Amino acid sequence: MILANTPVISLVVALIALIYHIEGVKDQLKLSVFAEYTKRYGESRRGMPFKTRQASDAPRSLDGLDCDERQLVLNAMRNYFNLCSEELFLKDEKLIAGKAWKIWFTGMKDCTKEPYFSSSWKELSTEYGGYPRFCNFMQELIDGRAEKSVANKIRDIFRTVHRRLHV
Repeated sequence: MILANTPVISLVVALIALIYHIEGVKDQLKLSVFAEYTKRYGESRRGMPFKTRQASDAPRSLDGLDCDERQLVLNAMRNYFNLCSEELFLKDEKLIAGKAWKIWFTGMKDCTKEPYFSSSWKELSTEYGGYPRFCNFMQELIDGRAEKSVANKIRDIFRTVHRRLHV
């Protein structure tokens, strides 16, 4: 009897091993994506001249920079905005964990406080016209409405669920 069930037992063991392996690969991919985006974040920030990241006394307008500094700032901010747009896309497509998004979102909010963030976005935003969702998100982020927007979406989901349950 045991010998007759051997193929079935072997199949079950193989399926369990396959599932375990797939879960491990998924975890490795998540870690790899997070590490790659963390690396790219660091590279985009290193491209910013240090004095332009000091929020306390740096001017907020790009007009006060000489041509070379202005280009450095805009190139670094373009890289950063590209990264942010990709992160938002990954979040919207549910390709990253919510915990990773929270970390990235908090970082984005912190960066809006940097002196040249808003003026750089104003100058570069037209480059992102093909991704209106990102343009709206960035404007909400700059205006301090992004968190409220997320809270409103959650509230709307609860209202929808509540209405469906009570119909």
